[in-house]
Amino acid sequence: MDIQEIARLLVELRSRDAARRVFGSAKHQYRDGRRRSESEIVAFEHEHGIELPAQFREYLAVVGDGSGGPAYGVNSLDRMVVDDPRKPATVLAEDCDSRDGVLVVGDEGCAIDVMLVVTGSPIGSIWNGRDGEAHALAPSFFEWYRGWARRKLRCLDNEALVPLVRIGMTVDELCAATGHVWMPRPTESKTYCESPEVPVQTALDAQGRVSWLRPWTQY
Repeated sequence: MDIQEIARLLVELRSRDAARRVFGSAKHQYRDGRRRSESEIVAFEHEHGIELPAQFREYLAVVGDGSGGPAYGVNSLDRMVVDDPRKPATVLAEDCDSRDGVLVVGDEGCAIDVMLVVTGSPIGSIWNGRDGEAHALAPSFFEWYRGWARRKLRCLDNEALVPLVRIGMTVDELCAATGHVWMPRPTESKTYCESPEVPVQTALDAQGRVSWLRPWTQY
């Protein structure tokens, strides 16, 4: 895996998702970012007293600052510093809202930040979180970005499965009809049921049957 693969995946998504159905793509448009020079990257590091992980430096130089990407896209550098990136990351600790030691590289909506650890351990890893909770997404920037891109390409491949999903189906019937695993996800208001690679979100009624469905929601 290298930066050229990341760049190719962005181009492929831009071409294949012409209607911008993937979640967040209507905002970021799979755009190329502003390619940063080595002197600009070094100036940012000096300004904030940090050394950027190697993969993120490559991304800034080749794909560009503020490109299209996961969810609503990758933030631009001027939006990434929230607290003190020089201090060891504390966001990984329970009940901690601090953004010390990280750059906020993305936004998943609903006040969920995506964070790149730049000081402390595990450096270079990607996390998301809000309200004092944090969850590991990937051990590196490239793995996070590539994982997102490949999942979205598989969703585009599986768009033909969407008409097989119907009101009244059980979870077992969803799995049998599409050949993919479906997982109920209870919330305070309803129980959603989703498959990571079939681009349709459903909700289950009290009997465990699909009560509504929405193609491409949250995908």
